[in-house]
Amino acid sequence: MAKFVGTLAVVTGYTDDTGIWRRVVKKIPVAGDLLNDNEVDIGSGDKVNDDLTFSNRFSILASPDILTTLSQNSEAITPIYIEYFGIKLKVTSISIKLPRIELSVGGVWLDEQD
Repeated sequence: MAKFVGTLAVVTGYTDDTGIWRRVVKKIPVAGDLLNDNEVDIGSGDKVNDDLTFSNRFSILASPDILTTLSQNSEAITPIYIEYFGIKLKVTSISIKLPRIELSVGGVWLDEQD
């Protein structure tokens, strides 16, 4: 088990006056534990570049800011990535086990909009 400090990005959104959905990415600094050793799978296939998949779990402290953000009354609130050593890892599942939150990651986040 290793300690880490990183950033959790959470997407929220709203509908503006014209009825268009606007996406807002909120970045929250987090600290916690890396629960699994790095399990990296380099998938091969018919692509030019192979897929890179991680299988890790992060356990972060459930701060009031994170709990408030995740419990807002909106179906569009989703953790999208956690940044670890400069790599944005895609969050695949979240489990709230107070006083901690466990995040499972499963690949590299490639969105250029944030």
